[in-house]
Amino acid sequence: LKGEDHLVTGGIFSVFRHPNYTGEMIGWTGSFLASVVAIFAAPDGSSIPLLKSMTLPLITSVTSLMGILFVLMAATTGLESRQKEKYGEKSEYVEWAKKSWKG
Repeated sequence: LKGEDHLVTGGIFSVFRHPNYTGEMIGWTGSFLASVVAIFAAPDGSSIPLLKSMTLPLITSVTSLMGILFVLMAATTGLESRQKEKYGEKSEYVEWAKKSWKG
């Protein structure tokens, strides 16, 4: 072990700098998209009337998804700035930041 101040750049961190936030974003977006697909996949061809009746819940879902994504992106930005402040001068951090996705 290299200690709690060690910059982790291996494994999934070599691709995503913040894989936990990226996973959350993918999960919430996927859940929302699955609900939209379920509405349009109504077996009896009633997706348009169903969509009309689901307007308010869909608007609420879109608004909620945008809120969740905003919070996660704000958290990612905050963590990114703290990491840059802490490790920004190290060549390991600079190279890692160039190769990995902020996500």
